[in-house]
Amino acid sequence: MTHKLPTIFALSIAASLLAGCGSSGKTLTTTNTKDVASTKVAHSIKPDEVAAYVAEHLENYNDMSLTFDGIDYKVSIMKIDGDNSQVYVYLDSKNPAVDKTNSHNGYATFGFNFDTFKPVNKLKICFGTVTATTNNADVCYSAQKSMKMTTEIFGTQYDGLVSKDTSDGVYEVTASINDSLITHGTLNITLDDSNKAILSGELGTGSYIAIKEMIDNNPKVDTLVLKNMPGSLNDDINMHTGRLVRNAGLATTIAADGVAASGAVDLFAAGLTRTVEKGGKVGVHSWCCVKGKPANKLAKSDEAHAPLLTYSREMLGRTYGPDFYFFTLNAANFDNVHWMTTEQLNKYQLVTK
Repeated sequence: MTHKLPTIFALSIAASLLAGCGSSGKTLTTTNTKDVASTKVAHSIKPDEVAAYVAEHLENYNDMSLTFDGIDYKVSIMKIDGDNSQVYVYLDSKNPAVDKTNSHNGYATFGFNFDTFKPVNKLKICFGTVTATTNNADVCYSAQKSMKMTTEIFGTQYDGLVSKDTSDGVYEVTASINDSLITHGTLNITLDDSNKAILSGELGTGSYIAIKEMIDNNPKVDTLVLKNMPGSLNDDINMHTGRLVRNAGLATTIAADGVAASGAVDLFAAGLTRTVEKGGKVGVHSWCCVKGKPANKLAKSDEAHAPLLTYSREMLGRTYGPDFYFFTLNAANFDNVHWMTTEQLNKYQLVTK
């Protein structure tokens, strides 16, 4: 249903994959509550601790920086490239005299191992005009072999020299990043001319912040349209993002050319009403891991299921919620994905009539 899935970035969304999925029929088999984790309410992050959690995340996120040749730059997430094991960040000068338009001063790429969820000693810096849709950076510098990377409990520090790809000049660089770079997510929200908000990107703590601000400042918006939504990079806060959507009474829909997979399905389930346009795709799988075991290898009575069972019951009801949750665990392993059929969407009432 949810969950960190590094390989989700490389998944093909070809229609043939969906066509190859079989239906499990229309008869609903109700999960025996005696065999599942306690039906008491459970949360990975307690509701009254969400504000403090988000504030701490923002503090860590804003603490990240990069200094190139004595000039300081603010670091913020640009995109995640799981196929090539790297994370792109925007670089923005901290000098208030610099013109702040919709463009950035450049970008940097950090190597990142998505199997271990740890950075690696690989750094490249490029300068030039960069926006969300264009990249005109034309001067790039790569880390020399002497670049030092130090990882501590609060983050990773880079210290060393970089050189132009086309010359022998060298420049001093220091950079500081932490886990918030990844868990922030890459969600982008676009408001159209009607009552809809178009969502794309990976979900994270930044998504909670962005969706809360969107709800607070745009009361006319009543529908979230999910486009390219590969999953969640922070499941704990993602459930509270879903609660924001449900409490606001918003509808959710997956566009005809859209895909919602992994944690994005949790967000979709939060819609007060839920529709999938013809051609839209819904992908689910198990999550990983507790003490080395993926969720589909845990007993149904394991308390590790409790927070997601709580969320599933809130969104889909006491019968369909647990049934859908355990269906997702068995539909595909954590490193794969199952594209749901129309019959399955109806069976678990993931779509509303």
